[in-house]
Amino acid sequence: MSSLAQNAHGYWDFVTGSWQWPPIWPLMVLALMLMGMGLFKTGVLKGQLSPAAHKVLAAIGLSALVLVAAVLALYLAVPSHPQMLGRLARWMQALTAPAVSLGYLALLALASRSRVWRAIPAVLAPAGQMAFTNYLMQSVIMTVLSYGGRGPVLYGKLDRPALAGIVVAIWIAQILWSRWWLKRFSMGPLEWLWRLAYRGPTPLRKAAEA
Repeated sequence: MSSLAQNAHGYWDFVTGSWQWPPIWPLMVLALMLMGMGLFKTGVLKGQLSPAAHKVLAAIGLSALVLVAAVLALYLAVPSHPQMLGRLARWMQALTAPAVSLGYLALLALASRSRVWRAIPAVLAPAGQMAFTNYLMQSVIMTVLSYGGRGPVLYGKLDRPALAGIVVAIWIAQILWSRWWLKRFSMGPLEWLWRLAYRGPTPLRKAAEA
């Protein structure tokens, strides 16, 4: 309850402290969802474009990323930190985020066609098949580590390298856990509960399913 209260307080501060966002963000979310549906139907999200098209998307995305980074770096470099540059960097980041995302997607699609990276999807696939379970598990782990009452209260006390180390450790643990689980069961535990809600009883153990 303390973590939920903290998140609610933080969200309220975000809404009231940035008055220009509340009228806009629902439209942005809807637009991004529609764009995602269109990209899925055209095969972009499946990596079905030609290598040349993926290279173009990667070039556009990385160019936008460098441009935003340059403005942000200039904002940080100027001792007075001009608010105009800060606002410009935030708006540019918001406007170019879809292009940057497509650039990342194109790089992943190109990498997936190389021999070196071809084995990575097989390693990550079990974690992706249990995405719902792993997502909530990450939230539980970080809540326990960050807030009082159950953990060491690390919120606001960790630097970037420490946070990166925690991310890597959680990912390795979840990849191993997901592979172990899916060798014995047909889906993750929360995926099974989710299907139970809309599809009815579904066998969980692979032996029972067979």
